[in-house]
Amino acid sequence: MKEVEMTGKKIDDAIKAGLKELGVSLAEVNVEILQQGGLFRKAKVRLTVVEDDQPEKTTKKAPEKAEKAAPAALKQPQNPVQKAEKTAPKPEGEVKDKEAKDKKEARQTNPAVKEKKPPADTRPAPVKPLEHEVATESKAAKVDEQQVKVAKDYLEKLLSLMKIDAKVEIDTSHGNIDVNLVTEDLAVIGHRGEVLDAIQILTKRAVEESNDKFVHVNVDSHNYRVKREQSLVALANRMASKCIRTGRKVVLEPMNNTHRKIIHSTLSANEKVITKSEGKEPNRRVVIFPKRYEKKQ
Repeated sequence: MKEVEMTGKKIDDAIKAGLKELGVSLAEVNVEILQQGGLFRKAKVRLTVVEDDQPEKTTKKAPEKAEKAAPAALKQPQNPVQKAEKTAPKPEGEVKDKEAKDKKEARQTNPAVKEKKPPADTRPAPVKPLEHEVATESKAAKVDEQQVKVAKDYLEKLLSLMKIDAKVEIDTSHGNIDVNLVTEDLAVIGHRGEVLDAIQILTKRAVEESNDKFVHVNVDSHNYRVKREQSLVALANRMASKCIRTGRKVVLEPMNNTHRKIIHSTLSANEKVITKSEGKEPNRRVVIFPKRYEKKQ
């Protein structure tokens, strides 16, 4: 049995060198990979020539089978015409007709046999919530009137101290305290919504301290929250396209936690980039990486 061990930069290179050394083809050897190639090491394989003795065995056994089969053929002579009739294949049309006829006769003789029907759908029907359950859920989501009063009083005093003339509108239909400040003074929003965010945080704290009960408080004015979210989504898609086009990471400006979440959520379905938050508050920002860039890190 001939075998040889060869090395190469890649496994294919080592196999080719071994085949050349043995003077055989790939079908005539068994390949055993001893070592994968890497950055600081070469690939190593062992090639073993396969010695095929199968044809000799079959040639030796074939005469014995022929000798055993010969007496049987002599004992049972067959008419050549009958043999031809038995071995001749039937036309495909006759076979199908015969199968259909056999099935029809089986149904007539055994009426209990019925054709199979597709299994019925036994899955339970979706359960619909009862009217009283819906009423209970809506009742549980109801906001405490005392908290609403605290929020309105606190906002009116705070805006008065800020010398901002604004009307406070509160909606609790969604289970939250959603506040809309109706005013022509844009100072209530501030740069990138910083003033509006500060008012929201202070109002939430005042409401929860009044009766120690958690509640969501959202403060908005001039529909700024929706417009800001739309601009952040557009910014995320635009910067992702730039990242893919240049193949380099893109660093966005510092943002608060809410705005960073919008960027991450927008690009989560993009298969060509990934996003991470880097830095410390208040200078924490989103960084967009191309996928291939991340693999090199």
